[in-house]
Amino acid sequence: MKSKSVIRGLTRYVIRVIITAIIIMALTFILSNILDKEFKVLLEYAALIVISIGGFSVIGGRSLPSNYVYNRSKPTRRTIEIGKSDMDLINESYRFLIFMVLVGVVLLVSILAF
Repeated sequence: MKSKSVIRGLTRYVIRVIITAIIIMALTFILSNILDKEFKVLLEYAALIVISIGGFSVIGGRSLPSNYVYNRSKPTRRTIEIGKSDMDLINESYRFLIFMVLVGVVLLVSILAF
């Protein structure tokens, strides 16, 4: 039973990655027609931008808990909640990075098809 739920979750995740990549490809295609630029070149740039957004998310997620103003506002909550929220922030940043890297890889691989 557990393996079925894992497979179902992975299938949903892959579908989300593919749908996001298709939306980015469509926007890139429209942009290439508007700017009269080559679609492959703009798709490469789009893939690199997507991967960069994921990387910047991790950088921002890791630097926020060390921000002085952010830490000064923490004493209003319990210590356990503070640590849990910081760890959740970092974990979500890495999940977003993995998602964006997978979308970027799908975009880069799709360049071979065009």
